Amino acid sequence: RNLRQKKILSEAGENHGALVGALLAEKQKAEQEEEARKGAEKEEEQEGKKGGIRMGKLKRRKDQTAQYSQIEVDKLRQSVQTLCQSAAPLGKSIDLVTQDIENMGKELDHWKSQYNSACTKYEEEKKMTENTLAPVYRDVAKLDQQIEDMNAKVQDVRARISKNDATILKLLESVVSAR
Repeated sequence: RNLRQKKILSEAGENHGALVGALLAEKQKAEQEEEARKGAEKEEEQEGKKGGIRMGKLKRRKDQTAQYSQIEVDKLRQSVQTLCQSAAPLGKSIDLVTQDIENMGKELDHWKSQYNSACTKYEEEKKMTENTLAPVYRDVAKLDQQIEDMNAKVQDVRARISKNDATILKLLESVVSAR
């Protein structure tokens, strides 16, 4: 057994350090035990092929419960470390997002108050403008009415002038024809 481990270590040691070589040796040992167990199961199946349903508990070896090798523990440790390294920045990001949301809420409240004050000021200015322009609008309406009245008078005067021209023309024709 020691010769075989030394052989594996020497093969593994060519490209790897002693720790990796030991891990590879442990892995190879676990694979050999698995192959031996499968071979034993096949033999049991061939011997126990009587047909029908097999009753009773499955036999388990005591060393199966302690089958976790150092490689699996290292992989688990590495996975946990990676998970923790990934989770820390995520937690910080979530804290920053929460702060950003609070800041955005405050800014929204600020802009809402700005909007409300601007709307109030607009309504006040609009009322002031309407109050200031109301007399001007009345004056404009009066002037428009006066213009319409004057246009009506002008039309009436033109109609009278036209009628008087026609009367004068008839009188001149009658004077000229009477001579």
